[in-house]
Amino acid sequence: MDPSENDKRLSTFKASSDKCGKISWDDANADGVKGDLDANCEYFHNCMECQGTVKPSGVTTQVSFDFTRMKWSKSWYKLDGGSWHVVPGMDYTGSWHNDEADYDEDVTVSATNHIYEIDGSGLSEKYQQESYDHVAYVGDFREWVMVLIDGTPYQCSDYYKWHAQWYVKPKNGTELTRDSTTLQKLGSGWITVPDSP
Repeated sequence: MDPSENDKRLSTFKASSDKCGKISWDDANADGVKGDLDANCEYFHNCMECQGTVKPSGVTTQVSFDFTRMKWSKSWYKLDGGSWHVVPGMDYTGSWHNDEADYDEDVTVSATNHIYEIDGSGLSEKYQQESYDHVAYVGDFREWVMVLIDGTPYQCSDYYKWHAQWYVKPKNGTELTRDSTTLQKLGSGWITVPDSP
């Protein structure tokens, strides 16, 4: 990904100024300076940030919170002139699969009663993307918040439904780049995860 594409990515996913400092796509080292490139959002991920509002104010002295995420997704690859194949181990269709991690959330309630989770949907290993000429990813996700009362978790929010899609293609002999902008998607609601790209 060349610098201009990195700049576009950072400007597209504007981070909130109301985080407690634990997580942020554009302040990866939490030093208060925006514009860091977060290793978790490197390569061809589509990065999102989910903000939750805690009500009533002050309830955090009795309870704690936890974001939960599940996915329904599939990834494909192909070589120039070849056919599409599912990336091994990356077919998460047929049922919802756990996509939960603690490192991507900040559940310390901010001064304005917010908690946050981020996600960079896509393939996490650079070698997978460099081994193929074309890669495609389509996924549906659902997020919700659990409240822990005396150590017992209860769902305390509706599902937030969102989706991500990206396609990459060869840029030159040694590098991939994003395909047409019409093939890139990130937004609320679910889309159909196809059997093939």
